[in-house]
Amino acid sequence: MKKIPLLLTLLLLAAGYTTPGLADDASAGSRAIAPDARERLIDPRSEGTEGRQNGVAYRITGQENAIFSITFTYSPERKTDPNAVIVTALTVTGGGEVHTPTVIARHTILSRHTGITQQFKRTDPDTDINIVMDIEGRQGVALRVTNDQPMDKTPVGTIVHSILPWEKYVELMDDREDYHAKESRWAPCDGRGIADSKLAKLWGKDKAPDLRGVFLRGLNRFDPEEGKWTGVVDKKQKDPGEKIDDKLVARTEAGGFQGHNVGWHKHQFQGHGAHPHEGRKDAEDGGDIKNVWFGGDLGQVGHRDTVTNPPGETRPKNVAVYYYVKIN
Repeated sequence: MKKIPLLLTLLLLAAGYTTPGLADDASAGSRAIAPDARERLIDPRSEGTEGRQNGVAYRITGQENAIFSITFTYSPERKTDPNAVIVTALTVTGGGEVHTPTVIARHTILSRHTGITQQFKRTDPDTDINIVMDIEGRQGVALRVTNDQPMDKTPVGTIVHSILPWEKYVELMDDREDYHAKESRWAPCDGRGIADSKLAKLWGKDKAPDLRGVFLRGLNRFDPEEGKWTGVVDKKQKDPGEKIDDKLVARTEAGGFQGHNVGWHKHQFQGHGAHPHEGRKDAEDGGDIKNVWFGGDLGQVGHRDTVTNPPGETRPKNVAVYYYVKIN
């Protein structure tokens, strides 16, 4: 089972106070994490989140089976602070609950610099978990734990190549093991459906590009206003396109397939000085071949395959890879 990434939003208990980076009118499900916290959680392999509120340090550690733990440690901040504080209530609402055994409850004592760990269980993967620990005679701790994916700055539509197979790639990226077009962040470039994904909405197509067995090639133009910054692509490297209705048509959209083609070339025999009558004659000095037949094929057909012609395709040297595309 993969670990569930945990993103944390801190809520101070003081009335009317809004955590920096949170809009007052934003809903709980759409509130953004403050930039400093977001940077600490950018690594999808991160297994823990920690912070401090009102003299109580906390550390959240994700575990398997949708179960995670929070370790609370009381650390006095002032000389007048007591050596221990008493918990008056531990309340869990939203998409989770306290997981057995119950360690922190009413009358639990938090001694200075001594951590106490309580496990929690997620009951609804789509709903935030709100955890409030009240402390006698002082402000307590309030946390919101969500099941949002760690921030991934890779733009939607980005194609990457990897030597890792799909199951290993999603594990590394902390993505869903079971592919879902609306919720998975990545998809193999194998032509599978991507309807309801952000890529489908931006790109206007409901299937991932099918890159199995093919190479990638840049379009002739990336920016409609490229003339402001650079010239047109050099004819030596441009894609001449493929023949459609006796015209060469170059692709203008990414994701389009182009079949194989043999470029313009010719095969030429030089038989300088061959006699016009039927028979066989050597080429004169300076020619490239000897014993040229003329006046007929003399038992041969007019066209013939190359004797050593290999099966398959014309291709450059290459190494096989997997292609994946960011869809959400």
